[in-house]
Amino acid sequence: SVPAPKFLHLKTTTPVIAQMKPAEGAQNLKLFPNGADLSLYLPQGTTPIVLRAAGAGDLAGTAEATLIDIAPLGEGLGPQVRLAPGESRLYSFSLKDERDIGVGGRGASDSAHVRVFDAAGNTVGAGVVQMLHLMAGTYLLAVDAPADGSAIAVQPALVGVAAPDGS
Repeated sequence: SVPAPKFLHLKTTTPVIAQMKPAEGAQNLKLFPNGADLSLYLPQGTTPIVLRAAGAGDLAGTAEATLIDIAPLGEGLGPQVRLAPGESRLYSFSLKDERDIGVGGRGASDSAHVRVFDAAGNTVGAGVVQMLHLMAGTYLLAVDAPADGSAIAVQPALVGVAAPDGS
């Protein structure tokens, strides 16, 4: 249960089946044969997530759940942030209609990785710079620092969300 929308990143060390009821209300079952690496948008309120053993026997191993705050992001460059190795920042943006957009990360190096997720947590794009064709809806943009190396300064970039006339 979360008081405001958050992004959940869940990892397990053993194979599991995850049963989720995402924002759209449809039941989802996902098999993670090598251990879960699940990313999911959590709307305000309660989102049930059930983990079951993928094989015979009881559920075992370790699960690590991280809730990440979500900041709104508009057209252009977002705020500059400093990310420690392995750290991520998450932003949200909405599209009123279907359109092409550009996303990326601007920084002193090209080491930051940018991922785009739909509201259900499904990856729709990944890379340093991307051009994406998206439907109307809410999306999440994650900027990730590599786990190895030093801290980096980066700005998320979003182009094409607003029409040229500003709408």
